[in-house]
Amino acid sequence: MLYASRYADLVNGMIVVAPHIMVEAVTVNSIKRLKETYDTGEIKVKFAAHHIDADATFDGWSQVWLDQEFRNWSIESELNKIQSPLLIVQGTKDEYGTVDQVNRIIQNLPNSEYVEIPGCGHAPHRTHPDALLSYSTLFIQTIATRRPIPPGDRM
Repeated sequence: MLYASRYADLVNGMIVVAPHIMVEAVTVNSIKRLKETYDTGEIKVKFAAHHIDADATFDGWSQVWLDQEFRNWSIESELNKIQSPLLIVQGTKDEYGTVDQVNRIIQNLPNSEYVEIPGCGHAPHRTHPDALLSYSTLFIQTIATRRPIPPGDRM
C-alpha cells in the first residue's frame, strides 16, 4: 500500500489480504501469545519450512511488533494518495487484526471493494485458497476491463 501511495502511476490495482495499516491491541496480544509458545509450538516448524533462519526471522518480526516504540506506527495518512482500484480481503476470525483496519482503509479510499471470508483467520491463502482465488480473479478481470494495459506492457 505504501508503494501504491508513493508510485500511484505504476500501480493498476491492488489486492490486500488481512492488511495492517496500524498497530492494534489484538495484534500485539496475539504475537505475545505466539512468542510464549514459539519454542514448543508448531509455529517454529512452520517458520523453519519457509525461512533459512527461522529463529532470526521470527525474533525480528515479533520484536518489531512488540516494541513499545512501534505502537504508534500507522500508514493511514498515506492512504489517500492511492489512486488504483483496491480489493480488501479480511477473514472474520483473523487473530492478528480486526475489521477496524478495513474500516479505516475504506474511510480513506471509499471506492475500495471489500470481501469478508467467514470463519477465516489471518491466512486465507492457506485456509480458504479457493475463495481467495475466486475473489482475486473476479477483481483482476474487473479492473482489466476498466484500465487497459499500455501497449508496451502487453505480452
